[in-house]
Amino acid sequence: AAILLIPPTYRSNAIMLVESSQLPQELTGMDGTDLIDRRIAAIQQQITARPDLIELIERYGLYPDKRGSAPLSELVDDMRSSISLTPTQAAAAGNSRERSTIAFELAFESSEPVQTQAVTQDLMDRVLQLDARGNAEQATNTVQFLTDQAATLETRISEVQSQIAQVNARNGT
Repeated sequence: AAILLIPPTYRSNAIMLVESSQLPQELTGMDGTDLIDRRIAAIQQQITARPDLIELIERYGLYPDKRGSAPLSELVDDMRSSISLTPTQAAAAGNSRERSTIAFELAFESSEPVQTQAVTQDLMDRVLQLDARGNAEQATNTVQFLTDQAATLETRISEVQSQIAQVNARNGT
């Protein structure tokens, strides 16, 4: 009889694969996994931000039994604890370069199956938007890094050519 009193909990999840950086660690100074871990942490912070969670609670009518009696901060905390973002790592198959691919699972648990699925989809859409923005930032940073490296090398080449010209001038060659 006690089992009938426990409300059902539904879990909806989505899995996303993320490929690590293609730049060697020597150039970036960071392990590709570190970059991915940072991005996942940033994404998790952003998707569980209070304003976003409040918007989802209102849009999907979540926690109807608590909405009138509990403070909004409690609802946000409940929702935040119902969301999980769990990374896993695996070696990329068929690639001679050492690159890794990680998958992460985004999951949401709630008492209503349709709302649970809709919230999970909404959260994954947000993750994809944030990841696309992160990819664009990473590409911009990569271009800037390579541009800076090229300028440094050009300066160094000019210095070496100048030194060679001085040596040639001194030796009459």
